Amino acid sequence: MGYARWKDIRAEHVERAGDEEAVEAGKRELLATVRGYRLAEIRRTVASPSNSSPTGSV
Repeated sequence: MGYARWKDIRAEHVERAGDEEAVEAGKRELLATVRGYRLAEIRRTVASPSNSSPTGSV
């Protein structure tokens, strides 16, 4: 079996989601979640003890 092109199956998935607005809302929600995880990772990296200098000053 081959693969399906997105343009060939998109309409079915949009219909299942509700409509175009529902698809866009889901996309925005997913992107917001990803951005939140990335921001948390950046904050953890910046705040980690391994990033502080031995003298305590930056």
